[in-house]
Amino acid sequence: MLKTDYSCINRDCLHPCINCASKDAPDSCTSCVDGYFLAGDSCTKCKDVCLRCSGLNTCTACTKDYYLLDGKCTPCEYPCITCISKTFCLSCGTDAEFRNLPPTCSCKSIYFDTGKTCDKCILPCDKCTASNVNSCSTCITGYYLSGTMCAFCPSSCISCTSPTVCTSCYPGYYLKGNICSPCVYPCLTCATTVFCYTCYDDVSTRYPAPDCSCNTRVLKFFDNGK
Repeated sequence: MLKTDYSCINRDCLHPCINCASKDAPDSCTSCVDGYFLAGDSCTKCKDVCLRCSGLNTCTACTKDYYLLDGKCTPCEYPCITCISKTFCLSCGTDAEFRNLPPTCSCKSIYFDTGKTCDKCILPCDKCTASNVNSCSTCITGYYLSGTMCAFCPSSCISCTSPTVCTSCYPGYYLKGNICSPCVYPCLTCATTVFCYTCYDDVSTRYPAPDCSCNTRVLKFFDNGK
């Protein structure tokens, strides 16, 4: 007996028989290899998407891109690549990721679901409903959502929710209410006008940050923030 694919195949039987009636009748099958089913004393091939079957129209196991539903092999729906049901994915496409429990696959940010594929949004959309700049639902950093389009944040803002509401600022600015205000010289970066993170290199400082006051050898008007 020769072990193949978890079955013991009789050398005297003809493929796709696992076992046959006798040595003198090698094509009179009594059992079949995976991918075939026994019809009388013959092995008949299952449908291509069936890994195993008990009849031509009754699958018992499916190939990796399909799942079993009422004896039929039903294709997994993209962005699922492999699945055990319509709502339980085992792996996702490269442009998708797992979400929820049981696990389903959803298109990643900057992609949108067409129902068959994950198509890329057009920047500066982060999430969108179609592949055009008029169909944004969220924006990448540095832009805010205005209707269904993404608009530039003010130049001093890293991120914002509107042209008048900044949520984070570039170095050299600090968040004051909803706007980004410039740090006051000799502060290079700051949290407020009186709390410096770093000082300008070309300014001698009497104290380290958070105090960047000028020393007596530097013109006094620097201390006035001019």
